[in-house]
Amino acid sequence: MKKIVAVLGVTALFLSGCSTNETSATAPSVEPAKPSATATPSETGSDEPERSTRGNLVKVVGQGGGRANEAGEQLVDFVVNSISVDVPCTAEFATAPENGHFVVLEMAVETSPKLAEDINPEFYTGGWKAIAANGTTSNVILGTGAAYSCFPQSELLPSLIGPGEKAVGKIVLDVETPEGVLVLEDSWEWTYPQGS
Repeated sequence: MKKIVAVLGVTALFLSGCSTNETSATAPSVEPAKPSATATPSETGSDEPERSTRGNLVKVVGQGGGRANEAGEQLVDFVVNSISVDVPCTAEFATAPENGHFVVLEMAVETSPKLAEDINPEFYTGGWKAIAANGTTSNVILGTGAAYSCFPQSELLPSLIGPGEKAVGKIVLDVETPEGVLVLEDSWEWTYPQGS
């Protein structure tokens, strides 16, 4: 009987060491603008996400994305809540686009504290490129002075988001064409305007 009580006591002690009061990281707290329009894996018969001919994950407005470390721990969660073309600027000293058109993305980002341990300890929101509808990659600078001065600074998403942070805001890209594909960090892409 003493052996059983001793075993139960050791088991209880061991299991109490496995619990924690810490909360786990969650997805961005901003709700997506609308549900994803893509098919679920059960509808397509595949668990593989849709990829473009460029190898990027194809995303739509309201569909989350993110980055994990080699251990599979989520480091960054984000969602693009809207993509609009030729939106009127509201900043006091706004100017016309230098390349032809402003594309405005509304984005929410949340990072895990574990991002500090990653080789890239920040999430960079400025790594965008534009591809025209005919497949031509733009070689102009998308982050022009006109793009940065389109909205008040308080409405813009920070360009660097560190570990354990949340941010919501606009990204303004100064593009050449009113429709095409936007690529973030050679990993994810969205068509613009949405619905095309």
